[in-house]
Amino acid sequence: MQISDLVTRVHYFLPTEMRMQPAKGAIFALKRRLNLLEMKKSVMTLVVMFMVMTLTSASDYASLQLKASRFIDQKEWASAAAMLDLMLEDNPADASVYGRAIVVADIREDSVGALRLVDRAMEFHVPFDSVFSSVKKESFRLGRSDLYERFLLSVTVHQPWLSRAIDGYLTDYYAFRRNGPEMIKYSSRMLKGLPDNVGFLKILAQGYLLTGQTRDAVDTYRHINAVAPDDYETLLYLGNYYFDQSSQNRSVKEYRALAATYLSRAAAIRQTPYVGRKLRELEKKSF
Repeated sequence: MQISDLVTRVHYFLPTEMRMQPAKGAIFALKRRLNLLEMKKSVMTLVVMFMVMTLTSASDYASLQLKASRFIDQKEWASAAAMLDLMLEDNPADASVYGRAIVVADIREDSVGALRLVDRAMEFHVPFDSVFSSVKKESFRLGRSDLYERFLLSVTVHQPWLSRAIDGYLTDYYAFRRNGPEMIKYSSRMLKGLPDNVGFLKILAQGYLLTGQTRDAVDTYRHINAVAPDDYETLLYLGNYYFDQSSQNRSVKEYRALAATYLSRAAAIRQTPYVGRKLRELEKKSF
């Protein structure tokens, strides 16, 4: 077929601006338009393929997650570890998966594997507090809070530069467990850098109470009162302490005065029948 015949046949199918061009120009314009259409088709094909791959990957990941949860619930630890490892291959920045994998490794007595997971998480810039939080959540869910404690202690040795942050986690953990000696130990560590931190001071005071060191607890609560004079819990404790002391030592008027002072300040913050009753009893004792 001659070029002139081809031009004639396609002439009527061309847009108006293309009909005004010479034959060669029309053919070139037609080829260019056909090329653009082919390019658009290719781009659309790639987009569709990417979407399919993404959906397939998401589906596979969800399937792995379901299998891992099932293996954990059935205490099939080796299989659970394998599924979690595959999940981390797909998404090496998922803090929740690291937490579950670390707990499973600890249950399997694989302390080296657990620490290797910590290193891997840091390699992929996963925030360590997110990993620790995930370990805590999973170990508590399984009723094995001791795994969380063991993990924190092992990381302190493995990554000494994290010891300050881990001391804070251990302080909160031992406060939750009501472990008096450890509460004193770790809150004291934290207070070396933050001597007036009310939260750590309260844990220290409670640790003293749990270990029978009442005098030290009172001194600590008085320290809290000095830095946080409107702390209701502290005012209530000191008021009750001196109220009890005034009952045991009726001749010491100083105790009644201190009890009245602290309880009155507590009542000014929050009125309760209990505090009101205590204050009325103190008034009767003063006569």
